[in-house]
Amino acid sequence: MEFISQIILVAVLILINGFFAASEYAIVAVRKTRIDELVKRGDITARLLQKALEKREDYISATQLGTTMVSLILGWVGEPIIAGIFSSIFSFLPNGAGSLLSHSFSIVSAFILLTFLSIIMGELVPKTIAIQRAEIVSLILIAPLTLFAKIFKPFVFFLNKSANAVLRLIGLETPFDTRLVYTKEELKIILNQIGQSGIVNKEEVRILENALKLADKQIRWMMTPRSAVLAINGNLAISQIGSNLDQRYSRFPVYKDSLDNIIGFIHVKDVYRLVKTPEKNKKIIQTDILRKVISIPEIKKANEVLFDMRKKHVHLAVAYDEYGIMVGIVTLEDIIESLVGDIQDEFDKPISFIQRNSDGSYTVDGNAPMEIIQKRFHLPIKGQSYTTIGGLIFGLLGREPRYADKISVGHLVFKVESIGGKRIKKLLLQRENPT
Repeated sequence: MEFISQIILVAVLILINGFFAASEYAIVAVRKTRIDELVKRGDITARLLQKALEKREDYISATQLGTTMVSLILGWVGEPIIAGIFSSIFSFLPNGAGSLLSHSFSIVSAFILLTFLSIIMGELVPKTIAIQRAEIVSLILIAPLTLFAKIFKPFVFFLNKSANAVLRLIGLETPFDTRLVYTKEELKIILNQIGQSGIVNKEEVRILENALKLADKQIRWMMTPRSAVLAINGNLAISQIGSNLDQRYSRFPVYKDSLDNIIGFIHVKDVYRLVKTPEKNKKIIQTDILRKVISIPEIKKANEVLFDMRKKHVHLAVAYDEYGIMVGIVTLEDIIESLVGDIQDEFDKPISFIQRNSDGSYTVDGNAPMEIIQKRFHLPIKGQSYTTIGGLIFGLLGREPRYADKISVGHLVFKVESIGGKRIKKLLLQRENPT
């Protein structure tokens, strides 16, 4: 009967060790957002766990203290018990050398067996279960762990202070200051894994990934370049522009003297409203339909521009280079489209920058954004500051473009098909013939 009691004692100690090991990993791995959700549903145990997660460092220290205490007790109590079992097995050996051999072998065998059982049943198995089932494990174990942490609170407090002092001494942060904060790259990896798992719709994952990219993307990569900006002279009368507005757009920048001095923008619906009133003979700058714009450097990050637009309640920003020259405009819609894809309003008409020809070549609009061209044709161009394909070809030519000019970019050949002033309007794109 005593033998069975001793075996049960060892097994209980190993299970207690497993309890602390599982508690530690479950508390680290459990998702706080999920626990907060359970608390909102009225789960009492989840509320207890929520409080523990707010003092996660204390609870981790408690599990470490418990593991150490159990390990010491297990070594003190368990090894003699296991050694006694092995000694009885080797009792047939004679006294003297045989007895010494029996005792030594029993001690070594007890150490190996206890270590094996402690690692497998007291560490690896509980930790694996806790990682895979962090939520359910943490909810089951939090009550007894909380009781243990309260009983040994003075010891836990002393251990935390001592550990933090050592960490500060060697220039490291205290536990959990940054441990549970994900970097942007880690979030991208998590989003990719979520998308592959099917837990969240792939379109939703794509929008979240695009949101993370906003902080890395300069506004010049999504703006409408100066060459494609349709702006209106603010000294023109409403009646002069009412019937001449390009129906593809709903907003038009308004300038004074030159494009480098954009003073606002107008919306076509406001123009059509005034055309039917006596105010149609007034200049644009004399009416109340001129809306505010903000001026930004072309290298400003898209997320910062979005913040400025929301803060100042404007829908259009004008981008300038380092010399104060207007290089393009960007609307709130442009930034949102970089997140969710193209949005067409009631005035939009589909714009096709790339058209495939019957012979396999492509006709490309000179104003086609480099981002679209890169996605479609994978040009070997990196670190270039051009926002449109026309600008890139202009730059590579190194001079004013002429009709039928050709230039190779990787495996592709671009031929100038149409020019407007000094601007490339159309390009013919062909794949280079292999030699």
